[in-house]
Amino acid sequence: MSRAQRRVSPGRRRTQPSDRKRSVAANSAEGRTYKIGEAADILGLKAYVLRFWESEFPMLRPGHTASKHRVYSDEDLERLKLVKRLLHEERLTIQGAKMRLKEMAAEVNSRDSKQHDLPLVTGKTTEQPVDSKTRDKLREIRRERTIRMGSVSRRQ
Repeated sequence: MSRAQRRVSPGRRRTQPSDRKRSVAANSAEGRTYKIGEAADILGLKAYVLRFWESEFPMLRPGHTASKHRVYSDEDLERLKLVKRLLHEERLTIQGAKMRLKEMAAEVNSRDSKQHDLPLVTGKTTEQPVDSKTRDKLREIRRERTIRMGSVSRRQ
């Protein structure tokens, strides 16, 4: 029996490094994940900066492993790069960066709502106008759907 085997009590098994890697990968449905140190190195920042930004920007919420270690997805890294650009390159304050992010979100939302105002497509190959009764019914359905979607997002 080797020394390493004698040190471990009979009731306990050592976890293999591959077991730990699998638990991190299991939490990541979309692909590659990065520990906080890896993410900080990629961005050229210190890990404490990322932790501080998490407390300031609600959009920065990385996943966690079973052992409570932060893991960042590629999508999280893109958000961090955006915050870094606003703070470091555009030299905005944290408040200014928050305001800019709100403006960007409002712009995206307005773009989405403008798409709903596009002419209705009937599915026919020839372009024929939709009668007003059908158009009104479709607009009512669209309005109800946006109201429901708004109430769902408020609940979360």
